[in-house]
Amino acid sequence: MSLSPFRDIKRKKTKEINVGKVKVGGNNPISVQSMTNTLTTDVEATVKQINELQAEGADIVRVSCPDELSSKALKEIIKHVDVPIVADIHFHYKRAIEAAKNGAACLAAVVPICVTKKRPSAAANTLFGLAGNQSPVFSRCILDCILTY
Repeated sequence: MSLSPFRDIKRKKTKEINVGKVKVGGNNPISVQSMTNTLTTDVEATVKQINELQAEGADIVRVSCPDELSSKALKEIIKHVDVPIVADIHFHYKRAIEAAKNGAACLAAVVPICVTKKRPSAAANTLFGLAGNQSPVFSRCILDCILTY
């Protein structure tokens, strides 16, 4: 016990995964993640903001991919940044497929409960199908999304 017990941090035991080159969970240091607020289709502004976030200490940056043009813009964005990019997907499974093909390090996805409850294997097959050329870590991120919802 320290002199300031309110400052003692008790960490939950978690599995270690890689998000790009950043190790998350396990006994690794807590990583800092932030999210852009630019239109992802505005590649120049998004790259600028990601680089600013990295300069301020972000280890991982999320970008929103609400439409096809946004998820396709990832390919160009990733060429100009040094932090792993997580595609934030909420609306359609096709955005996840496009983001994976365009280089996202991981997905932050909300898979609707109705999809996973009614057809969990279909949801898993759809999402795992996009991981064909990705690392096992990418597949693990997808699986974690499915199991969460």
